[in-house]
Amino acid sequence: MPQVTLLRATRADSPELIAGFLASREQHHPWAAPFTDEAGFDAWFGRGLTGPLVGLVAREPVSGGVVGLVSLGRIVFTPFSRSATLGYSGMAALAGRGLMTEAVRLATRHAFAE
Repeated sequence: MPQVTLLRATRADSPELIAGFLASREQHHPWAAPFTDEAGFDAWFGRGLTGPLVGLVAREPVSGGVVGLVSLGRIVFTPFSRSATLGYSGMAALAGRGLMTEAVRLATRHAFAE
């Protein structure tokens, strides 16, 4: 059984992501500053609606709890160039278990398949 499932982010993910990122601020600083309020979520989520960004939420299959978030951005898909950036932020409560490693691996597969 996989340790992580990966699904496109939805507005319904907002409360759990915000709470997890608030609790994980020390883990992310100074390397990342994920959103920690509704306005930040809306700005991030909106980029997926209007621009080349895909937001993927990683969850534990059994509990359904959020493991973290993977973003594929700056997506370029032309006949001569195919590229994207990948960013990720995990939840401190689940750190050290390899869950975000699996989430990034799944996101990479998603990027090439979808």
